[in-house]
Amino acid sequence: MACLARVSDFHGASPLTVARTPATPARRGFWRAAIDAIVRSHRNKTQRDIEAYVARRGKLTDSMEREIADRYMTGHWGSRL
Repeated sequence: MACLARVSDFHGASPLTVARTPATPARRGFWRAAIDAIVRSHRNKTQRDIEAYVARRGKLTDSMEREIADRYMTGHWGSRL
């Protein structure tokens, strides 16, 4: 036979009082900072390349977006622009 809980069995939830330590800022390691700098540099260069491409070609269209995506994925941002 199944049991049903009574309404009086449920109590309001109260947060646990846990002693919190003061939050210290997490320090990134040397390699993480180096990788982040490389990724940021690549992202900025790609953004500059796209901005220059759009400035030369004019108004951004769907076909230009597809071409930019193709070139971004294949890495062909060379002289073909």
